[in-house]
Amino acid sequence: MLADPSKRYTAQQVLKHTWVENIVPNSKDCLLNLNKDNLIKYKNTNKFQKAVLTFIASRLKEEEIKHLKEIFLTLDENKDGCLSLEEIKNGLSKLKDNNINILDIFNSIDTDNSGVINYTGNKHI
Repeated sequence: MLADPSKRYTAQQVLKHTWVENIVPNSKDCLLNLNKDNLIKYKNTNKFQKAVLTFIASRLKEEEIKHLKEIFLTLDENKDGCLSLEEIKNGLSKLKDNNINILDIFNSIDTDNSGVINYTGNKHI
């Protein structure tokens, strides 16, 4: 890291860097390891079970959920920290076997009905 702040990249420059724009978000290996069966099982759980899963997930260490974070960041096309229904549709369309009801799964994960899925609230997926 450069000691002189005037010589460092700005946040905007970092976000526009080739590595951030092209390599990281296009890591299909990360997305292809998404287990759609887990999404379907989660969709079918009740509110109490989802609350318990959320609590357990909040206690996990970052290294234990690194893969989930990578999937989330890959799906988050506009890098706003939230997943819209459209971003999830785009990401799941890349899966080989995507015969799942994306809207039902999205609605089951969006427990606060905000229309988006935040990473911090959904580590358990």
